[in-house]
Amino acid sequence: MKVFIGLGGNFSIATPDTPRTWEAMRSGDLTVHITTKLNRSHLVHGRDVLILPTLGRTEIDLQNGVPQGVSVEDSMSMVHISYGMNRPASKNLLSEVARMAHATLGSSKVDWLAHANDYALIRDGIEKVIDPPRESWRLVGLS
Repeated sequence: MKVFIGLGGNFSIATPDTPRTWEAMRSGDLTVHITTKLNRSHLVHGRDVLILPTLGRTEIDLQNGVPQGVSVEDSMSMVHISYGMNRPASKNLLSEVARMAHATLGSSKVDWLAHANDYALIRDGIEKVIDPPRESWRLVGLS
């Protein structure tokens, strides 16, 4: 592995084979964690490491003056929208969406900067490629 980029979460601890994951992460050239708070995964990294702070879901995320909602999964595996209520810890914090895609992939196929300005576009794109829940899933609470 040359580069690992983690967007939030505690990746190296949450994987099913933690020792093997640690071995792979330590063999890399660059580890980048984009995160709201430090966790144990940040201690397991390649030769070089960057830990980049990002807005948390509880912080107000304004894009062009419009509050943005982020999709979150609760403890019952239900996904819903969440709007932050707290002022950001720093005016320099960015959200973890879309700008990185624009910087690395360009916007010839997907207008990533439009997505960065309106998070609803991200959810619309996901909806186009993810099948709706099957009726049987609803019966067991997996919708």
